[in-house]
Amino acid sequence: MELFNSTGFEIKDKVFVILSDEKYFGTVIEVDSRLDRIKVDYTTKLNDKLAIDWFNKSFWTKLNN
Repeated sequence: MELFNSTGFEIKDKVFVILSDEKYFGTVIEVDSRLDRIKVDYTTKLNDKLAIDWFNKSFWTKLNN
């Protein structure tokens, strides 16, 4: 049993990444501590397709509320 999440991310955390001077946002929907990765939903309101993928935890930055 794991007492805490060693990746620093929790389910429902808001995250962001900056690519080519554009800021993208997402929400953590699953955490895989064993492989050090998170599953992020980065679907936008302007796109009707779901955008959900696994990423290395260092790709995203947690948004401080």
